[in-house]
Amino acid sequence: MLLTYNSFLNNNYSVSKKKKKEKDDPDRLAKQLQRKLAKQQGYYDGRFMEKRIPDKKKERQKKLARKKVKQEED
Repeated sequence: MLLTYNSFLNNNYSVSKKKKKEKDDPDRLAKQLQRKLAKQQGYYDGRFMEKRIPDKKKERQKKLARKKVKQEED
């Protein structure tokens, strides 16, 4: 059911507001503690980042293209 502007006004639909974050919210406190522990263990310093495997064909093409450009400049 699509609401038109007039039916929206006549039926007094309310627009929901954003919920304020409570400082003592248990979920928020748990997330803060979890992040603090992870920082202490070094989780965010890059040791757990995924390793990138280079594409051999792409790397070879780049090297050849750069050689050609370098030879043309000389």
